[in-house]
Amino acid sequence: MEPARPYSGGMVEASKVSLWRNRYEIVADGQSLAMWEGRVWRSGGAFELAGRRYDVNSNVWGTRFEMTDEASMIVATADRVGRKQWTVEASGRTYRFQRVSWWRSEELLVADGRPVGSVRLTRR
Repeated sequence: MEPARPYSGGMVEASKVSLWRNRYEIVADGQSLAMWEGRVWRSGGAFELAGRRYDVNSNVWGTRFEMTDEASMIVATADRVGRKQWTVEASGRTYRFQRVSWWRSEELLVADGRPVGSVRLTRR
């Protein structure tokens, strides 16, 4: 895998790479960015991006997450994950996700009051 580069926009995909482990490759516009290593017995995991390691931990119910860097400093939080509306806070900004409908596995990403993207589950 090549060294990761900072992400500058476009399509991002996560693909499961192991049947036996909770492991996903994160790809942006055809280039590998990171490998997500999820925990087996609880929510969260770790990944390395642009040479820096990040850990993601959750509360007991899996509705609040914190992402920390190598120095254990919080760099992002996600709150009310899995609800109709939930938020991510990072770098002093708040991003809101909202479910498009009950029947589709898609969520709209809203920043500064405008839709800027979406997240959806695909079946391959």
